[in-house]
Amino acid sequence: MRHVEIETLVPEADADAVFDRICDFTRYAEYTDAVREVTVRSSDEGVVESEWSVYFRNGIMCWSERDRIDRDARTIPSSNSTATSTGSPATGRWP
Repeated sequence: MRHVEIETLVPEADADAVFDRICDFTRYAEYTDAVREVTVRSSDEGVVESEWSVYFRNGIMCWSERDRIDRDARTIPSSNSTATSTGSPATGRWP
């Protein structure tokens, strides 16, 4: 499985405000043309279930995801429950 890490500095930005923006999955389509749609199905006690649809290569990739938002550590561990492009579960973590 590939592993990707991205680090960047956001000058003069509050870390909590930046993390809040990253956690706002429903707005991702506003930030990039690659994301078609993100629908958040539920949000309870730091756990967010969402459905994603993105343009990928020459098609569309869709998956559902369950993320645990840890505001203290500013991390978002996730588990991909269904993915139409791979058909197999995957896990991930931000950052």
